[in-house]
Amino acid sequence: EIIASKRNVIRDFKKSPEDLQIVLENLLDRRRKLPRWDVYEYLPPSTEQLHQTRNETLNGNEQNKSLRTGNKVIEKSKKENKMSYTERKLRERRDMYLEATNLTAPQHRLATVLLAHLSDHCAKTSNPLPLYVGWEKVLEAGMMPMERTLSTSLYVLSLDEGKESDRSDKGDRDVVSEVAMFHDALYEPTEKTIALLVKSLVGRGDAAGAEALLESIADGPLADLRHRTTSPILKLYCEKGEIDAALRLYHKMKHTSRVVMEAGTYSDFIAAVAENGYFRSDSEPIDGAKDLGYNPASGPGLLDILISDMAEDVLDIPEESARVLRNGFALGFKESGLSTVSDTENLTYTSTLVDDAILVADRVVVDHDTAICPATNLTLRLIVLEEEQRVHVHDTLLVMASEKSKVYTAKLASRGRTTHDNAVQAEQATQILTEFSQWLDTREGKPYTAIVDGANVAYFGWGKINVYQLSLMVTALEKQGEHPLVI
Repeated sequence: EIIASKRNVIRDFKKSPEDLQIVLENLLDRRRKLPRWDVYEYLPPSTEQLHQTRNETLNGNEQNKSLRTGNKVIEKSKKENKMSYTERKLRERRDMYLEATNLTAPQHRLATVLLAHLSDHCAKTSNPLPLYVGWEKVLEAGMMPMERTLSTSLYVLSLDEGKESDRSDKGDRDVVSEVAMFHDALYEPTEKTIALLVKSLVGRGDAAGAEALLESIADGPLADLRHRTTSPILKLYCEKGEIDAALRLYHKMKHTSRVVMEAGTYSDFIAAVAENGYFRSDSEPIDGAKDLGYNPASGPGLLDILISDMAEDVLDIPEESARVLRNGFALGFKESGLSTVSDTENLTYTSTLVDDAILVADRVVVDHDTAICPATNLTLRLIVLEEEQRVHVHDTLLVMASEKSKVYTAKLASRGRTTHDNAVQAEQATQILTEFSQWLDTREGKPYTAIVDGANVAYFGWGKINVYQLSLMVTALEKQGEHPLVI
C-alpha cells in the first residue's frame, strides 16, 4: 500500500489506473498459479551442451565457415544462445502464467514495474525481506526485470547475508547467488555479481570452482578483479591446507593491478604456510613454487620473500592478524615452545633482546626516537615521500577529482536528476580541492598528522549522524599522539 501510493508509481499506472488494483491483487495472492520453477529452469545449459546443440543445427558448410573464423565467432554464438535461451524460457513461463491468471501482457509488464518500485523501496528502507517474496513472483510469473532492478535487489539482499541461513523457510537456498546468476544470464556480468557468486562457491567450500569462475572471465573486461573478490578464495585454500593452490592464487593476486593486498590477507596466507611446515629448514618445496619464480620454494628463504612482499603493502598489523600469525608459527614450529593464543587472550609483548636461534612471534614496542626493535636490535625502515612523489600524489588527486565528478554527474543525469553541466561540476570539484591544498600549505600552526572523514565516521553503524562517535574518534587519535583534521 505504501509503494502503490507513491507518486512515481501512480505516474506509471496513470494511463490504466484500474490495472493497478488487478496487479496488486495478483502479486499479493500467496497461492501458486503454476508448478514451481526454480532459477535453474531459466539458466542456459552448460557450454558443452550449447556447443553440441549449435553444431547439430548447422550444416557442414556453416560449420566449416564458423570453425575457420576462430574462437571469437564461437564465443559470440555461445553468448547469443545463452541470452536467447533465458529470454525464451521467460517468455514460455510468462505465457503459461498469463493463461493461468487471465492477466494481459500489459498487466504483466506493469507487475514487473511494480516489483521494480518494491526493489527501490527496500533499498531506501534497508529492508530485504519483501524481496524474497518478490523474487518468488519473478520466478513464478516469468518476469524479466531491468538490469537496474536486479542490481538494486542484489544490493539489498546482500544486507541480509548471514541472516538468511537462519530462516527455516529458506532451507539451503542462496537467494543472493540465484539473483546474481539470473542477472548474468540476461545481462553482462558485473564485478558485483561475480563477487557474490564467488562468495557463494566459497561458502560451499568450493575454492577450485570459485577460481575457475574467475578464470572463465580472464579475457574479458572483469579480468582484473579486486581484493574483495579474490581474497575469500585464497583464505579457503589456506583453511583447507592446499598451500600449492594458495600460492598460485597469491602470485596471481600480487601481479593483478587492481588487487591491493591487505594485512589480514597476508597474515592468513603466511600463517597457513607456516602451519603446514613450509618455512622449516627441512621442508619439501611447495609444488609449483619454483615455476612461479619462488626460489627457494620453502624454508626461511621463502619466509623472507613473503615478508618482503608484505612490507611493500602493509604498514601496521592489527591485533587479530598478529594473533593469526602467532598461531600459525606456533603450530608449524611446535618444538619452539610457542603456545597458541585464543581470541580472548592478549598477545604478549617482547621487550628484551633474544638469541638468533630463538623463534619469536610476539608483538614489540618500537622506540619512537630510534626505531629499533627491542627483540632483534634491527632498525625499522623510514618511509617518506620524496618531493617528486608528493607532487605526483597532489596532481593525481586533482585529476581524480575532475574525473570522478564527471562520472557522478553523468550517473545522476541518467537517473533523471537535475545536475550542472559535467564540465562545470568537474571544474568546481578541482577548484575546491585546489583551495583546500593551498590552505594546508599556507596555514600556520602544528601540521595535521591524520585526516578524519567526519560524515562517514559519524554515520557508521547508526544510520544517522552521531557527532559523539566522531568526537570519540578524534579523542582516540589524540591519545595516540596524532593531530587530526576533521573534514
